[in-house]
Amino acid sequence: MFTAQYENEVSTYFFKSLDDLNWNCPSAENCILDYAKLIAQQILDNEIDAIKGSDEIYAIYLHLDYPPELANWDSLDGGMHPETYEDLVFNKSGIEDKHLLVEAIKEEAAKMIYGKKNTVHQIKAKPDFEFAEEKEKGLFSKLWKRIF
Repeated sequence: MFTAQYENEVSTYFFKSLDDLNWNCPSAENCILDYAKLIAQQILDNEIDAIKGSDEIYAIYLHLDYPPELANWDSLDGGMHPETYEDLVFNKSGIEDKHLLVEAIKEEAAKMIYGKKNTVHQIKAKPDFEFAEEKEKGLFSKLWKRIF
């Protein structure tokens, strides 16, 4: 069994092990973008509320310093359609109705996962990657399994 005397030894030997296996360690940004895709998949699978998931992806957008592949989530966070800038929160009568916003969020989530424009009705929620089926495991442990 390996025991490290100093904390930096663990990091050093970890990266040497990756080199020995000819594995590349993904960048932190790529891991976080993969996490955003995981959230998008959960939105499509109705595992989390679409607006809550959108808020999480928007927070990732801010944290990563505005990557262009997440730019549409900025408009959605403001309650606007990312292409037409139409108000998606209030209907023409001025009454709050978030149905259009949820639909636009699901369309954007589909673009993230499938790489093209899909209508929500055409989407059969199936992830492009497989995870362990244990629901009690957290999102980060699932992401870790996907990366390594």
